[in-house]
Amino acid sequence: MLEDALYSDWYSLLGVLGRDTVPEWLHAPLLGLNLFHLIFVLLLTLAVWLLRQDSTTTWRWGRTLRFVLATYGSGILLWWLVLVFLQVNEATV
Repeated sequence: MLEDALYSDWYSLLGVLGRDTVPEWLHAPLLGLNLFHLIFVLLLTLAVWLLRQDSTTTWRWGRTLRFVLATYGSGILLWWLVLVFLQVNEATV
């Protein structure tokens, strides 16, 4: 299951750079930087921005994007660190 996720590199930065040009432990983070992730972050920003329009303090688009990048970005960064840890441990076993 982990290998299926690690070897599907359509529309990702790893697919652009090539698997042979980057170290193996960077494969998981580079797979996460893909077109679908970018679209998801933009849609999430739009949804939060629209929800904040009804409140008493409205947020500008830039502030909403920073909020989404800080919250969702920290969670996805933690997930990438877990995947890198699993990859490095699997390589040492």
